[in-house]
Amino acid sequence: MLKTAVIGCTGYSGQELVDILASHPGVELACLTARFDEPTVYSDVYPRFKGRADLVCDRLEASKVSEKCD
Repeated sequence: MLKTAVIGCTGYSGQELVDILASHPGVELACLTARFDEPTVYSDVYPRFKGRADLVCDRLEASKVSEKCD
C-alpha cells in the first residue's frame, strides 16, 4: 500500500484528489496539509469525507510529510 499526502487539500483540486485517493484500494492517505491556524480534523471541515479521511490536517512541514509518506 502506497502512503500518500495531499498538500493543499482544502481547495477544489485538493478535495477531488482526497476523494480519489480515499477510494483507491492501493493507496493510504497518510498526511493532509493546508493553511489552517490550528490542527483540524479534515472531515470536521468537509463532512462528506467522514469515515474516509478523518486525518488531522495541519500546516505544511516537509519533514513531517516525508516521515509519514512514501
